[in-house]
Amino acid sequence: MTEPEGVEHLVIGAGVAGMTVAHFLGERAVVLDPHPERYKIGESIIPQHFQHPALRPMLERVRALPSACPKTGTLFVTAKSASYFPILDDAVPVERALAVHVERAELERAQRDFLKTPVRRERVVAVDFDARVVTTTERRYRVGGLVIDCSGPAMFVARALGVVRELWPIWAGWGYYDVERVEREKFFAWLRSGEREYRRYDGVARGLVPGGERDAWDPSHVTLLTAIEEGIWSWQIPLFGGKRLSFGVVSRKGPVTEEHYRELTRRTLGPQYVARLRPFDHTGSFSVFHQRQRFAQAATEYAGEGWALLGDAAFFGDPVYSVGTGVAASHATQLAELLLSEGWTEPVRDAWQRQQRATFARVEQAYQNWYGGEVVADDETATKIQNEFLIGDAFRVRLADDYMSLWAAAEPAMPTTEAREAGDDSLLFEVLLSNERALFLLEPDPDGSKPALARAPGHALSHLDLELGPALRELLPGLRQRLAAASAADPATALRNALGGAARVELHRRLLHGQSVPRWPLSLRSGRPEPRSIWPFDAESAGLELGLRRAIFREGRSDEEARLDRAWLESRGFLVQARGRDLVAARDAAVLTRAVELLSGDGKNAHELAERRREIGALLGYPACCVESFVRIRRRDDLSLFADVLPRHAEPVPVHSLFLNGGLALVSHAPCSARCPATLELGEALLARLEQENPGFSQRWLALARRLHAIDERGRCFAFDVTGGDELEVRSAVEVVAPSAGVSAPYLRPADHVRSLRVDRERALLISDDGEGFRSALFARHDA
Repeated sequence: MTEPEGVEHLVIGAGVAGMTVAHFLGERAVVLDPHPERYKIGESIIPQHFQHPALRPMLERVRALPSACPKTGTLFVTAKSASYFPILDDAVPVERALAVHVERAELERAQRDFLKTPVRRERVVAVDFDARVVTTTERRYRVGGLVIDCSGPAMFVARALGVVRELWPIWAGWGYYDVERVEREKFFAWLRSGEREYRRYDGVARGLVPGGERDAWDPSHVTLLTAIEEGIWSWQIPLFGGKRLSFGVVSRKGPVTEEHYRELTRRTLGPQYVARLRPFDHTGSFSVFHQRQRFAQAATEYAGEGWALLGDAAFFGDPVYSVGTGVAASHATQLAELLLSEGWTEPVRDAWQRQQRATFARVEQAYQNWYGGEVVADDETATKIQNEFLIGDAFRVRLADDYMSLWAAAEPAMPTTEAREAGDDSLLFEVLLSNERALFLLEPDPDGSKPALARAPGHALSHLDLELGPALRELLPGLRQRLAAASAADPATALRNALGGAARVELHRRLLHGQSVPRWPLSLRSGRPEPRSIWPFDAESAGLELGLRRAIFREGRSDEEARLDRAWLESRGFLVQARGRDLVAARDAAVLTRAVELLSGDGKNAHELAERRREIGALLGYPACCVESFVRIRRRDDLSLFADVLPRHAEPVPVHSLFLNGGLALVSHAPCSARCPATLELGEALLARLEQENPGFSQRWLALARRLHAIDERGRCFAFDVTGGDELEVRSAVEVVAPSAGVSAPYLRPADHVRSLRVDRERALLISDDGEGFRSALFARHDA
């Protein structure tokens, strides 16, 4: 027997994942695939596929492919609603869409040509994991590094290791329609018919809002997903410039027969299409009735000593979202970067596995949200679906997410201050006119794809407030004209000039490009503090016991975390109801029922939605002034809330309103201001209750909370003990590292490298020239 050929890394499969990881590994990797560019389902490509700078230039090639059709968004249709999730601003030409529908074989051929990835046409027949030898139809390989499985739903390595589980029984059948013409007016007449409530996801409001009678988007450029009946849905994806339609049916009830497929697709064909089903004469891939049986499979382990799984070879749950290529491209890039920078040590492998498990748990929950009708049930879920899955942010394996020292070391070095300040940051301006105040957000938008109130060259202008006052609205026509004609060199000055001398304009806060914020697990709340520790502590339960809250709402990150928190809440005598991994607790059954109803329902219009938010805010014990502040703004994610209400320029404020550091916060709402009297009163009462239950708690809490808190651009949370004004001396500093789900206390890591800090008022930054060059736009000094 001939000696095996030695290779460093062996990639099984030349799909998107395989070609991407091999491209970044270069000559260190060999790719095997007996039939590259064969027919595959998965024809809707999300923006995350092209996120990496090395892949971004490929977008133009993909747009030019014969089968390509620009994708501007996704339309979710149920019996009661039609909800449009745009990923392209209506004002932007459709040809500039960052997402695309395309035949997968054509896409993968284009990607292989673009990346110049060599592929050996060999089929793997066996893997000896102990000897690290892979046998193919042509030869044997001895693998010094990793066997990287990118074999797609075949899941070669996972099946060989016996680590495959069925997610749920599910079947699919699909074929193709030829589109004779598109009747756009007929489609919008269908929307106006009143049979379904038409809503549109608003990227500024971060939620679903009533749609216009005739929005500017083209229904022939969307992915159409229809809930036909419970457990059965369909997809419709236009290809070849809208001349062909991929039309599939997925069922959790049993196999999709050809007869059933014909009946369902004939009944649910999008009203915009006049189309006929192609004959199933097997003259090509588009003339076949394709079927797949019980295909929802996932690995129970995602990595081992000499192997790793990528893309569909790790998890394939359901084609409901176009997640396949987003997962593949993003995870392949990150794995290659890890192998090149850190190697495949046991700590790296374990941390990678944890991250993969967390990512696919979110994917699995997204599928359940769709089948449970929750995609369009509330703004929070809609925002998660839009950002994490339809755009693809969930698949960015941010190495800092695990907050282990290993991951910090594995991250690429941060760029220099000069490089970081090249104009990629967003700027939040406070605009005052007469008695009106508004916050305007100016953010880079070179593709013109973001929702915008007005546009400057390369930038989009929006506002955080739900509504502008009449005086500010009168300025809008002139503002739009002057901004559009402004120089691209200094958009901030252009905004000031465009508003003229009528309004006062000040930089309120800077939002750093790529800014992330920590995710604090529920386990920090589930229990009483350990001896001589702060955590876990439960200020929300304390408020419920004091009668300051009538209900509390908790968001779990895993089934186990939710189970343990439920047990903790019930041990305190509270009534608890679960909504998936989220929990609602109260002392009174009627209050619990009403709270669940409010959290589960949706308003028919903006006014009703605001009233619901006011009522749930009151039940959760939030001060009325803070609830009104929350209702006022359009964007309600953590980053926008921080930017809106954090005190400017690090002026000292009381400690009881701390909310930037979620691991230490006594209050669970965003205060209307850091000096809000009602919030301070609530925080004082909660701290006193926790001290009563746990003597010595308040002293330990104050020692860490009464500091300058800051989140840097990498999402790391710091607590600085400082003296001084704008020039600050750091007496001591710690990084408060958010733990993984299930861990009951954060890790406090010394941050001795930061010895001084400086408040740069002109740029709205907290910076340090020590060590790595600390930089933060999210900071609050709570040592007043």
